[in-house]
Amino acid sequence: MKHTKTPWAVKHHGDVCSEVLDDEALAVAFVWGTQGQPNQANARHIVKCVNLHDDLAAACEAALADLVWVTKKLSCTPGVTLMSDFRSICKLEAALAEEKEAKT
Repeated sequence: MKHTKTPWAVKHHGDVCSEVLDDEALAVAFVWGTQGQPNQANARHIVKCVNLHDDLAAACEAALADLVWVTKKLSCTPGVTLMSDFRSICKLEAALAEEKEAKT
């Protein structure tokens, strides 16, 4: 199941409640708190993360492709050890696989 369309936005209802809206201004979530709690900041953070997600995933895929290319080139150089690059590749591959799995 896919999530609701982005971009999301925030609509504040005073200090106690903020509403997260999808691209059609339909409510996705409500962020509640008491006066003085950071519910408005939390709602803005949720919206920022959701709206940046696809760009971040694309940047990770590009970084992974670059890292794999550089690692392959450098691995042909005698005396070069690339274990940290291989670990980075594995971490990025796992994170991107998990992200793609979550989309299905």
